[in-house]
Amino acid sequence: MVQQSHDILKSVLTAEAALDAVIDPNAVVIDPALPLLIVDVDEVLGLYPSWQDRLREIKGIYLLVDKRTGEQYVGSAKGGDSLWGRFCGYARTGDGGNAELKNRHGARYQASILQVVDEQLPDYGIEEIESWWKRKLMTREYGLNRN
Repeated sequence: MVQQSHDILKSVLTAEAALDAVIDPNAVVIDPALPLLIVDVDEVLGLYPSWQDRLREIKGIYLLVDKRTGEQYVGSAKGGDSLWGRFCGYARTGDGGNAELKNRHGARYQASILQVVDEQLPDYGIEEIESWWKRKLMTREYGLNRN
């Protein structure tokens, strides 16, 4: 259990390093461009193939923002095709299979990456980090997360 907590803390610290990289260009991050990615969901399928490939390899926490209301949704990418799979799901269906987003017909979202996590981190660790972001951004209280 101590090792699991250590791994989760290490991922959180990686997020802080990524944020620092935006401020300090000399900071070291997994991929310096990824924390800077911001894309409209309806433009995801047109991303360069090299970006698509990179997003397929990355597990992490992402943010969707409703472009009309500003409401936020925090999600995680753990499974097949990782972030690419999640972003494509939103591009194809508008809701990515999320119950709360299914009721928002016609909503347009902007997607960004909040945190890249180690690909070896187990799903429950990724879910804990996702929950931490939901608390930090208060997306359960004022956003689109219900869990």
